[in-house]
Amino acid sequence: MKAVVNSGESAFRSLSKQWLTTCDADTRFKAVLPVLTGNRYVKLESQESGQAIIEFLRIHFGDVSEAERQKVRRQLERYCGQDTEGMIWTVDAMRKFAPQL
Repeated sequence: MKAVVNSGESAFRSLSKQWLTTCDADTRFKAVLPVLTGNRYVKLESQESGQAIIEFLRIHFGDVSEAERQKVRRQLERYCGQDTEGMIWTVDAMRKFAPQL
């Protein structure tokens, strides 16, 4: 199982690196969010989607204690909730510019 996690993590890191090289830091969601909405992300343990995915794989397929699994799951739930809220704010802001959205 550990090999599956390591393999998935390696593939994800490779894809992330390719994506990040094509995406300017100024155009990433977390940079655009405050410009469009005036809102910002609060500081959380997981700060980026790449790390969140790796942590998800680690707690589901890695050798971690139940306490660690629960702790990371709570962190991921907060991160994903914040990400979803940010997307909602962004769509709402975009609708002000283009009401037909």
